[in-house]
This record gives sequence, C-alpha cells and structure tokens, in this order.
Amino acid sequence: LVTNGFQVIALTFEPGEKGVIHRPPRDPREGIMSRVLIERTVLVGLIISAGVICMFVYSLNQGASLEEARTVAVTTMVFFQFFQAVNSRSETESIFRLSPFGNPMLAYGLIASVLAHFGSIYLAPLQWVFHTRPIGADLWLQIIAVSLTVILAVEIDKGVRGRR
Repeated sequence: LVTNGFQVIALTFEPGEKGVIHRPPRDPREGIMSRVLIERTVLVGLIISAGVICMFVYSLNQGASLEEARTVAVTTMVFFQFFQAVNSRSETESIFRLSPFGNPMLAYGLIASVLAHFGSIYLAPLQWVFHTRPIGADLWLQIIAVSLTVILAVEIDKGVRGRR
C-alpha cells in the first residue's frame, strides 16, 4: 500500500490525453468503469497474479526460505505495480509514444516507491518489521523480466483495440 500510494497520487498530475475533448460523451448507463477498463483490469489482474505466484513457487523450488520467497513475491508485485502505473498514463496511447518527462510527479513517485521498497528489503530494522530478506541480483533480473510482461500485454491490448 505504501509503495503504490506514491504512484496513484502522481498519476493525478498526468496531463489529459490528446483529443479527449473531441470524443463523444460516455453513455451515462455505463457506470464509472467502461467495458474496456473492466476488461483491461481483469487482464492485468490475471497477469500480475500469475507472475507473483510463479515467482513465489519458483523461489521456493530454488531452495529459498519462506521469508525470502515472500520477499520475492512482494517485490514482484511492487514492480508489476510500478510498470502498470506507467501503462496507466493513457488508456489508448502507447507508452512508447508518450514523453517520459510528461509527468515528472510520476517519475518522483516511482523513485520514492522503489526506494521505500528497497528500504524494506535491505535495512535491518525494516526487515525485522516486514519479515523480509535480501534478494540477489539474479532474482532481481527475473523479477523485472516477469514484471515487464504487464507492459507487453497492455501494449498489445492497446494496439488491438486501436485497430478496431
């Protein structure tokens, strides 16, 4: 909750999407979340769940302690949320077309969330509070690779929906 909070607040500073004023009004019966948003939420939720569980089980199978496997799982979740925050900058536009400096508050929020998470893993008092264990560079690379799949999936979804 702490590491994701920075990102959520930062996304409120995201500039409006191009052409939003020219879109037709939403159907008032649609509710708060559009069909596209619901479908994408389900897609992202399934990817994140599968990735976190796979990394947890993988860690255990590699001989990690339960606390280390939990740390890997939580770290995977944090990085999935990190990348999903970047995805959330636009519902339709590819993140590769958006300026990385278009929302400096998001960059600051992402840095703050990563630093807070690093602190919970590598600072002894916080390790004691959160029951975390340090993880090695090999696991970091795997966590980042697995977490990046959310960007790939959402970019494919945006591309497919854009062609319709």
